[in-house]
Amino acid sequence: MNYLTTPSVLVWSAVLASIAAPGLFDKVELMRKNDRGETKPYFPSFTRQRYVDGSIANDLPMKRISELFNVNTFIVSQVNPHVVPFISVDFGAILDTGLWK
Repeated sequence: MNYLTTPSVLVWSAVLASIAAPGLFDKVELMRKNDRGETKPYFPSFTRQRYVDGSIANDLPMKRISELFNVNTFIVSQVNPHVVPFISVDFGAILDTGLWK
């Protein structure tokens, strides 16, 4: 989500969805402001669309970002230290942090 694709989504509802880790927090309904300034669900109530943190299934949506913004090079930083045991070592190229020595 960004200001181009979802300009009326309330930031606080997107933040809640972003931190809603599956199994720890309930899914979150995105909220928006309508033309009169009223807070309403972003999607119609019959769709019941709810969101959770996407980092489990799709941490870096590079394909979608490429499509939206014509980006073909990414520089990313993993700031979640709890995933260190799950990162595969690439024999000293990029992930040589000294943690495996």
